[in-house]
Amino acid sequence: MAYIPPNLKAWLVTSYEDVEFVLRDPRFRKSIDEAMPLFAANTPGGGQAQARSSLLYDNMANNDPPTHTALRKPLNGAFTSRAIAPKRQVMEELAASALDAVAGNAAFDLVQDFAFPYSISVICDTLGVPQDDRRTFHDWVQTITGEAEPEVLRHDADRMVAYLSGLIRQKRAGDAEDVLSLLARSLDEPQAVAQAYALLAAGYETTANLIVTGLLTLEADPEQKKRLWAGDPGGALRSNFYGLRKAIPIKRRLHSGRDGYGLALHEGDVLDLHRLQSLSQQARAA
Repeated sequence: MAYIPPNLKAWLVTSYEDVEFVLRDPRFRKSIDEAMPLFAANTPGGGQAQARSSLLYDNMANNDPPTHTALRKPLNGAFTSRAIAPKRQVMEELAASALDAVAGNAAFDLVQDFAFPYSISVICDTLGVPQDDRRTFHDWVQTITGEAEPEVLRHDADRMVAYLSGLIRQKRAGDAEDVLSLLARSLDEPQAVAQAYALLAAGYETTANLIVTGLLTLEADPEQKKRLWAGDPGGALRSNFYGLRKAIPIKRRLHSGRDGYGLALHEGDVLDLHRLQSLSQQARAA
């Protein structure tokens, strides 16, 4: 989810080439320390922005190097193809279990009945979150990433912090090899909690949204859908993956002025980045 306060003006960048330029230019930065005061100042009453200032948000997704690099380092080997390959069967079993729950129904809700339950199962299994706690995680993430009232948002964020802190301490004392254990042994507690939340939110809500967007993208491109149903999942899904990148918004802030695209950008301007490139364009490039 991309949260922008109602009173904050931002440039919307949609061209693939322009987004690439902004992401590569070091003058555009992403800093939690600067973002939170800016968000609070542009939110009526400051309520929701202040509620979002929990340490949950001081993670690698909201920081640039060198902070980003240091926070990401413990995870460099956890999500490689080699590391993920042994979990393929588990992921397939989780998908089958989610589908079994709606088998026989005349219709089902792709978001609520499959995308959300499957995504939360996968990320919790990867992190090492106990099975019995996954429904609670679902509720907390829905609140924290949604548009809840500030008091509700703060309450669930605090509960998430307390739960993750306790779990991190347990993992540090154990010898498991799940992702939370890696974080617990590599970072201090606040850093590990923030990183765990970043992975949880990215692996849950973002993944669930991409599952749905992926289906819609395939429906919009009959040729790619035909390739998938004809037994060419690699080609179809590879093209689909590139098309899905348009669904992931990113925010950057300019730290030195630059004129470009016929616009005068000034230091402190906020840019909201959305990669918009059609699936057919990406398919031709694949």
